[in-house]
Amino acid sequence: MIVCLCRGVSERAIHEAVAAGASTIPELTAACRGAGGDCGACQGTLAALLAAARPGVRCVLEPIS
Repeated sequence: MIVCLCRGVSERAIHEAVAAGASTIPELTAACRGAGGDCGACQGTLAALLAAARPGVRCVLEPIS
C-alpha cells in the first residue's frame, strides 16, 4: 500500500525505516524520501504505523512549512 502519495512511499518502506531505527516522524521523513513532508496528509498514517511498531512511543505530528 502507498502511504505517501506525494512521494510514492510504501508501507513496506516505512516498516523498513522503523526496523532500521526510525522512531519519530522527522526520522521517517528523512529515511523515506520525504514522506510526510509535502502536503502532510499521510502524517497520521505515519504516526499510526510508528506507534504500532514501537508501542509506548508518542508521535507528534510535524507542521508543514
